[in-house]
Amino acid sequence: MASLSKVEWDAARKTWSEDSRAGYGWLAESLGVSRQAVNKMATKQAWKKVALVAREPSIPQSAQLATNAKITKKAPSFAATTVPCLASGHWQMMTRRPRGRPTDYRDEFIDEIVSYFDIPVESVVDVDVADRDGRTVTEKKVVINTFPTVTRFASSIGVTRGTLHDWATAKNPDGTLRRPEFSYAYTRAKDLQDALLVEGGLSGRYEGRFAVFAAKNLIGWRDQIETTAEITVTGATVELLDQLYREGMEAAARNKAAVIERNKSNALAAATAAK
Repeated sequence: MASLSKVEWDAARKTWSEDSRAGYGWLAESLGVSRQAVNKMATKQAWKKVALVAREPSIPQSAQLATNAKITKKAPSFAATTVPCLASGHWQMMTRRPRGRPTDYRDEFIDEIVSYFDIPVESVVDVDVADRDGRTVTEKKVVINTFPTVTRFASSIGVTRGTLHDWATAKNPDGTLRRPEFSYAYTRAKDLQDALLVEGGLSGRYEGRFAVFAAKNLIGWRDQIETTAEITVTGATVELLDQLYREGMEAAARNKAAVIERNKSNALAAATAAK
């Protein structure tokens, strides 16, 4: 499996971002790396598709029409351009596909959507810093991964979140799912997002207000709590509710302490390795 330099990754990112129909699977095959490697780099650098700007083709002076000539056919509005692509270990020029209808469904999206959401709350990365003598040294640093959303994944493959939902829920005339494997992957991705939110919130790695907002708007905790309260509040005592609250706070505190201790251990291990 190939190992790419920063320059090669930057060029690959440019190729992917400017091609509205290119997916991670296609890019991984072109680069000669795994889909997981592409997904990890895209998440780390927050890759985003950019809109292609159509431009009119230039007309040579010798081919310009006379002043009174009648135009019978309009020239194409898109001029084909080329972009660099790494293929078979060598950078080559490939024709960029013009803008058109949204990306068609492809089976490679099944693995891509799961990989996009199947990430830990935080990761340990290498960073270059200057020591006291001004020399550049590499240190380990714990960073919080970018929280994955359905909207951001949809944008990364050139569609909308509504398109993903349509792909996951479309049915055949007999009522069966048209794409059962993608439907399962779509549901699993949202479950992974829920788990990430809970883990990040309980460990204290996510800011409290964000965690509450996301829990209410992404996984519907507010509605679930209200429904449960309507059923059980008449039989619950104030003491019981206080006990449940204390137990929840104590569990959150233990998880936060465990994360802090793990971060200290990682920092100590990194410092020992740097000596």
